[in-house]
Amino acid sequence: MHQDGRAAASLWQLARDRRVRSRVAAARSPEAGREILEFLVTDGSATVRRAVAARDDPGLLRTLAGDPDLRTRQAVVENPHCPPDVLRRLVAEYDGLEPEIARLLMEDGAREVKESLAAHTALPELLAAMVTHPDLAFRVARQAAEALRR
Repeated sequence: MHQDGRAAASLWQLARDRRVRSRVAAARSPEAGREILEFLVTDGSATVRRAVAARDDPGLLRTLAGDPDLRTRQAVVENPHCPPDVLRRLVAEYDGLEPEIARLLMEDGAREVKESLAAHTALPELLAAMVTHPDLAFRVARQAAEALRR
């Protein structure tokens, strides 16, 4: 086995190790290829997934944008390589949005941004606007979010 093969085998060994610090080391390694990172993006440890969120791969960041761990999603937002639509979708989840920002997000062209805003906003003026919004998918998402809260 040549040098690159040994390095890849070593990284896979780290990525599969039971110790979190070993898996984090694999995620942080500049030699970690896409296959290893895709393996680690579903790791059971949020610490490992946050290490992957520090990488510059927009596809991995898209995947991690739906992570159940808040700090992992925050790491995605803080990554300068985060795709703009993913950033807007994650910002729309914030329940403390200023009304002006929420109104801008309401008119966003990306369906996922509107759905995220519909599911997370509690601003009365936006709730009223969402019910009559011309985008049917937006109204449905809002009503579904309301139904789930009951």
